[in-house]
Amino acid sequence: MNNILILGILISILGAYHPSEESPIPNNAYGSNTSFFINFSTENLELDGVFEVQTKSGLFLELWGNSQINSDVSLNTSLGIMNQINSKFITVGGYSNYIENNFINHEVFLGMNVMFFTAINFISLERGDLLFNYLGIIDINSLVSQLPFDLTLSGISSTELEERGNDFFINFSKTFQSGLYLGYTFSRERYEDEQIKTFTYIKDGEAFTKKRFISIPEESFFNTLSIGITF
Repeated sequence: MNNILILGILISILGAYHPSEESPIPNNAYGSNTSFFINFSTENLELDGVFEVQTKSGLFLELWGNSQINSDVSLNTSLGIMNQINSKFITVGGYSNYIENNFINHEVFLGMNVMFFTAINFISLERGDLLFNYLGIIDINSLVSQLPFDLTLSGISSTELEERGNDFFINFSKTFQSGLYLGYTFSRERYEDEQIKTFTYIKDGEAFTKKRFISIPEESFFNTLSIGITF
C-alpha cells in the first residue's frame, strides 16, 4: 500500500481547548502511515504518536495520542471522508472525539481545500450550546514552489474558557525520504492561567472577604522544535 500524506494532525480540542493548527484534509493517495514525534516547546516536552489510514474511496481514520511530561495522556480519534472535486478543490467531513481523564469532547468537522487555502469548521455541543470554531491554513509552498522546506501560516478562532479568541502559527518543516521529520513552529497562542480574585459577602450582618483562584485565558509567544519519524 502507498503511504498517505496527511497535511496535518486533527487535534480538535474545543471548550477549554482549541483545534490544532494542522489540517485534517489528506491528499488523494491511500494506504497507512504511522508516525512518532518529540516536541520541544517553550513550556514543555511532548510525545506524540499517530496512526492514519485512508482508503481509495476517500474514507480515513486517525488515532492520535499525546503525553506531556508530568501531565496526563490524551487520546483523539477522527473518522471522516474526503471528496476530491478536481485537482484544485477538495471537500472533507467527519467526526472526532477527544479524551483526557474523565473529560470527553465530541464534534463534527466540515471543510475544504482550494488551491493554497484550507478552511475547517469544527462544531461541538457544550452545556446545551453549539460551539463553532474555525481553522484557516495558507500553504506557502503552493505559491512559492522553489522553497527547500514546507511553510504554512495558520490561524484559529475558537472559544476558550468561555471567551472567543485567536491563535496564530508559522510552521517550517522538512520531511526526508528516510522518513525523518524536522520542524519549527513560532506561535502566538492562548493558554490557561490562574488569577486571585477577592469575593465579598454578607453573613449575619457582617461583611467577609474570601480569595479564590480562577482560571483565565492569557496570550504569549511560543517556540516549538519537533523531531519525528514516519513509516
